[in-house]
Amino acid sequence: MEGKDPVAKVPRRYWDDMWLTDALPAPLDFSSGVRVKPVSRHIRDFVVAHVGHLGPAPTVVEVGCGGSVWLPDFRQVLGWRAAGVDYSLASMRTFIAAICSRPCRS
Repeated sequence: MEGKDPVAKVPRRYWDDMWLTDALPAPLDFSSGVRVKPVSRHIRDFVVAHVGHLGPAPTVVEVGCGGSVWLPDFRQVLGWRAAGVDYSLASMRTFIAAICSRPCRS
């Protein structure tokens, strides 16, 4: 199987092609009065409850972070250190653009 990953369920090219056409995700907005999907609010509350006690700027890592709405929110709104890894180089470019294009909490 030359050139193929025997473990991959989907070829890397699939993910690269997907991220070449996808736009940056809209940032999460948990401001009062803003309607946010309940699942997103519950996920954020869960992560904050389980990570927030680690200090004022814990480090979080997301595996499969391409197009993540979470790491930009954790970094920019909560002031956490955020890192991510992904299988696709194109998705990492999307993630880096999302992280770097929005201001961070000081």
